[in-house]
This record gives sequence, C-alpha cells and structure tokens, in this order.
Amino acid sequence: MQRLKIYNGKIITPYRIIPNGCIFVTGNTITAVSEGNEDFGDAIEIDAKGKYVAPGFIDIHVHGGGGHDFMDGTETAFLKIAELHAQYGTTAMLPTTLSGSKEELLQTLSAYKEANRKNTQGAQFLGMHMEGPYFAMNQRGAQDPRYIRDPDPEEYKEAQELADIKKEKAVVAAKKFLIEKKDTLKYKEKAATKAEEKPAEKIEIPKETVDKYIGEVNKFFSPAQGEDFDRFIFQDDEDEDIKVAVIFTKEEIQNMKKETTAYLHSLSPYDKDKKIPNFDSGKLVAQIADILYGDQIKERMLKEVKKLAQTLRIEQLAETKPDKKSGGGGKGKEGIPSVEEQFAELGKKAVIDRGKKK
Repeated sequence: MQRLKIYNGKIITPYRIIPNGCIFVTGNTITAVSEGNEDFGDAIEIDAKGKYVAPGFIDIHVHGGGGHDFMDGTETAFLKIAELHAQYGTTAMLPTTLSGSKEELLQTLSAYKEANRKNTQGAQFLGMHMEGPYFAMNQRGAQDPRYIRDPDPEEYKEAQELADIKKEKAVVAAKKFLIEKKDTLKYKEKAATKAEEKPAEKIEIPKETVDKYIGEVNKFFSPAQGEDFDRFIFQDDEDEDIKVAVIFTKEEIQNMKKETTAYLHSLSPYDKDKKIPNFDSGKLVAQIADILYGDQIKERMLKEVKKLAQTLRIEQLAETKPDKKSGGGGKGKEGIPSVEEQFAELGKKAVIDRGKKK
C-alpha cells in the first residue's frame, strides 16, 4: 500500500494552524499529523516548502469556471471546469444547473454522464445539483422566471433515469410530497401579471437586545470587580479541594470574545420572542471555547490532573511515614524519594492552581 509524507507545511486544522507540520498518509487515509519532520519509513515525500496544507474543498454548489458553464451541456465544459477548480484546491464538486427548458436540462445531465467517465484530471464529480426549475416565484433568486414551473413527475422521472439516480427513500418521499402539494406550490397565472410578490419578512433582532447579551459576555471576560477571565477551573463535585485550572493565552481569549460576539449577532440563539432562553454568559463562552479549542482543553486538563494526582500522592505520603532523613542516593524506604525531595521536584515542574487567579 502506498505511503505518503507531506512535510514542511503550515497544516490547517479545525483548531489551529500547525507550523512546520507533517502529514502521513497510508493508501487513501491520513494516519497521523504532527509538528516537525518525523520519519515515515519508505514513504514518498513531498516538501510543502512552507506553504499551507489544507483539506480539499468540496463544492456542493458551483455553476462553472474558466469561461465555461455546466449549462453549456458539453463534455468539454464539464471537464475543463473540473480541471480548473482542481488547480485551486477543490477536490470534489456537485455540478449545478440553472432553471432552463426540459431539453437543456436533459442535455446537461447527458453531458455529465459522459464527462464523469472521462474525468481523471479534475475535481471529482459527486453527482448533479439540480437548482430548479421547481421554485416558488418569489423565492427564485437569480433564476430566469421564464423557466420556473410546477413539479412535473414525467419530467423529473426522465431526468432521474438519465442520471442513473438511485431511488432512495428520501427521493421517493420528496416526489410524493411534491405531487400531493402541487396545488399549494403552484404559481398562479394571475400573479404573473402583477407586481413582484412581497418578499418574506426579514427577521431582525433589535440592536439593544444584542447589545444587552454582549454586555453580559463582556462582564464575564472583564468583571467590574476581580481579575479578567483567563482560565476555566474544573472542580470535583464532592471535594472542593480537588480542582484544576486550564489557562488560555491572550490570543485564545480574543478569539473566544470574537466568536461569541459573532454568534450573538446571528439569529441562531434567539427564539420567536427574540430572546435567548436561559442565557448564561459563562456557559456560552464555555461552549464556544470547546468548539474552538476542545482538544487543547482536554490535553491541558489531563496534564493538570496528572500534576494534581502527584500532589495528592505526596500529601498522602506526608501523612503516613515519610523518610525525612533522605540518604543513600536520596531515596527513602522502598526506594521512594523523601517528602522534601518530592515537593522540590514538583515545584520545578509546575504549580497547581487551587483557587482563584492570584
């Protein structure tokens, strides 16, 4: 099985960019990602020369490129578009149609079928994205209104057979829905002679509402009294002395503020009354932190837990029978370092945060 190593690159991950990173691939699977140039046996090596290395882009809505359009309905258009997008990082795509005549759509599907067999140099085709022609007129966007029409089972059945689309349950359910709701979805001819239908009402959250929630988040990061936020403290429910702190860098805190503010400006957290149910600024920041730095938080927490475990072990030894007169190579009974030596060693490694920031 072929083995590949890409080294000396800036590797983009969901959480951070790894400088001087290394990626190991076995067959078609990424088996490891590391920082630094690691040995990978007899693998084929590619020097990224300090450039960015990112996952391939999968484009699920693309109409063309390089002077070609998928609605040209030719193999050449499909192949040239795929080759062009592959040069700029797209590894797979769904060629997308526009609303057109039945003949144009069938010709485009036919061209896709032939081009898909010959596409060896461009981004992979994953199937066709049929954008239209079954739209509500007031939701057509940039689609040509001349080709907007009611769902026609005979038409899309023919397109389905031509494209070799499998009759999955979801497709069958969608067809049934369209047929049953045809009267509801039908665009009335009378409306065509009138002015454009009124667009759907745009939902907006009042600025003062957003500002109020952002204000609560700002108080969390910089309270009126006390130190600015720089850590989460994880505490045992049954023993308040058992706690560890995960500390964030200034850059990480700024990113958390930025993403939390952006989230509060979106519609996602608000209910129909334009409020955020059970809003808790601390919990929200914790959720954002987990999205941004989940893996790093777990790694740092594990390190602190190990340190705490070592500290508790030392305290247990101090309460029993420690050898306070260390000798013979600095080891006590049964080869255990004396309490003084253990505390000194721990002090060199790290200081456990047992409460608020000092």
